[in-house]
Amino acid sequence: MAETFAWVLEAKVKDGKRDDLLDVLEDVVEDTKWAAGILNFQYYLADDGDVLVHARLLNASSAHQLLDAWQACLARWLEAVEPTRVVHLGEVPDDVRARQQTPQTVWLRESGGFAKMPF
Repeated sequence: MAETFAWVLEAKVKDGKRDDLLDVLEDVVEDTKWAAGILNFQYYLADDGDVLVHARLLNASSAHQLLDAWQACLARWLEAVEPTRVVHLGEVPDDVRARQQTPQTVWLRESGGFAKMPF
């Protein structure tokens, strides 16, 4: 089993807010891209306005670092999108899950497979 864990945020861009959304996500990228334990932070946009944000983390400390950066942009995120779901992937620590609980949170524990580490 992999030692890392991840989460996916799903949302729908509000009308006329795509550029605002991109600004928010780029701010999070700039604030976190050099953090060693944040293995990836990627976002995907569909033509119909669906948004998917994926982060994979090495440990709880790096997760809290990303959540701190996210918290700084949260009001702007909520102005730009309508959140639809948060999916926690793997053995996300309880203190991390507590900071990211919503009514739409799903927790999927790893059941098999493999993960390659880039180092």
